Amino acid sequence: MKDRKIISALSTLNIYELNSFRKYVHSPYFNVNESITTYFDQLYKLIKQGLDDIEFSNESLWTHVYPGQAYQNQKFLKLNSDLVKLLEDFLAQQEFDQMTSLRSNLKLEGARKKSLDKLYNGLIGEIERLQKMDLNQSVEYYYNQYLVEKSLFSLKTENEKKNVKSEIETELNIGKISENLDYFYVAEKLRLYCTLLSWKKMYQLDIEIENMEMVLTKATEENIRKCLLFNCTIRCNIPILIELMKVISLT
Repeated sequence: MKDRKIISALSTLNIYELNSFRKYVHSPYFNVNESITTYFDQLYKLIKQGLDDIEFSNESLWTHVYPGQAYQNQKFLKLNSDLVKLLEDFLAQQEFDQMTSLRSNLKLEGARKKSLDKLYNGLIGEIERLQKMDLNQSVEYYYNQYLVEKSLFSLKTENEKKNVKSEIETELNIGKISENLDYFYVAEKLRLYCTLLSWKKMYQLDIEIENMEMVLTKATEENIRKCLLFNCTIRCNIPILIELMKVISLT
């Protein structure tokens, strides 16, 4: 039983992660299956006691979850599979909770879809505060900015845009949408190109990335060049970065 996937996965969690997952399993929002809860609680207790010192079998765990019922291997396998899926969802939730910019954008998009106008100003203010605080303007930052600008654009109905002629230039943020999309596309392409250059220094690889001539030309534009140099959107070793910048300079 100790080599089962769920036991192996739970054993890699530290005590804080394990306790957080316990809260997740016990939350009726994420899990309504009491058998899963009971099964996890038994595993939780065994893991905290130390798996190396305890011998346990599928049958003994079964009796804690389904007392008085004859052991059914297929049902027990399904129970394990369901708990694994719950753990995978928990890990995804943990990652999502750290993506503050993405979450704010999704809040705005959710409010727009439900026409919750009174929430707009607060959510826009939250996004603006996060933008000022986010000093690590990575490739993902510009992708999130692209999504944000798209959501802001969608807040105005086509009818409103047609009627407010005097404010049309300020309301239509298509330029910002396009700009952030350019930043993301060029930076991500260059990041992949950096990785490829690194591997080509070690191995003879017959791999090329399409549209790099256009990307390198685009990278010479002042606003994008400045973005690439000072905001650390390319994550690669310094020699490769220097070589890449030489290529861009010659384009």
